[in-house]
Amino acid sequence: MAMDSRDLRHLLAGCRWDGSVVGRVKLAAGTTYRARRLGWELLVLEQGTVQWRHRRSAHQVACPSLLLLGPGGEEERCYQDTHCHCYLGLRLQAQAQRVLAGQDWWQRPISPGSPAIALARLAVSRAQAGAQTAVDAHLRSLLTLLMDGVDVPSPSPRWSPAVAATLDTIRQAWSSGPVQDLELDQLAAAAGVTRSSLCRAFARDVGMAPMAYQRALRIRIAVHRLRHSQQALKRIAAETGFRDARHLGRSLRETCGRSASDLRRQPQIPVPIPAGLDLLLWNEVLRG
Repeated sequence: MAMDSRDLRHLLAGCRWDGSVVGRVKLAAGTTYRARRLGWELLVLEQGTVQWRHRRSAHQVACPSLLLLGPGGEEERCYQDTHCHCYLGLRLQAQAQRVLAGQDWWQRPISPGSPAIALARLAVSRAQAGAQTAVDAHLRSLLTLLMDGVDVPSPSPRWSPAVAATLDTIRQAWSSGPVQDLELDQLAAAAGVTRSSLCRAFARDVGMAPMAYQRALRIRIAVHRLRHSQQALKRIAAETGFRDARHLGRSLRETCGRSASDLRRQPQIPVPIPAGLDLLLWNEVLRG
């Protein structure tokens, strides 16, 4: 079932971890599980295939997938091969529950390298340590990934030193100041390399030039704010490094093939994201 930006805002505002957690359970093929769900659950299914009967509906869930399930449903899961998953329980405020009344199943296929998997594992480890605030933040990030309909790879473990230093420079600048392109000279100086060396490193590690990378990420931030705020296009443009609303609108059409109003009204429209997007930078986008 599609979820609009209003639903997501209520979910993010009202989402809290309820204290229940299961970390990376592995189940053998042929295992059957029956239960009646009492609360909201967010699950990350890392591997395997599940025949899932939820209320009166049947779902064939191929992993990896990210799911949000509502309370009160009778369910049966039949694990058709070796399976691995983790889940966290959610507590929602009354306003969010009213908005979501009758909507109790969302599924989003993800890639094996999706940040959802890394975020879920991190959330489980924080939950097992009892870190409520950290778990709440990770749950909101996972919900945003689920509802945005985007999927990006986890950060490469083999960034060259120049690329790693550049990503850190961008992240620090954007988290403490305006979201706008940093000059190539500034990035190269911060990384301690020449401009040409930095461009070669980005082309090798990320697949695009540093300036193109920043522009692609600014577009993604703009789409995130379109969908999860009521800000005018003019203000979003000013806050994401575009000259004006017209410039941002043209950039969205060139990149996404759709208008700003389409992207705001239809959250299921996918948005291209840099192939080498760093998870730390992605978390800054989620905070935006």
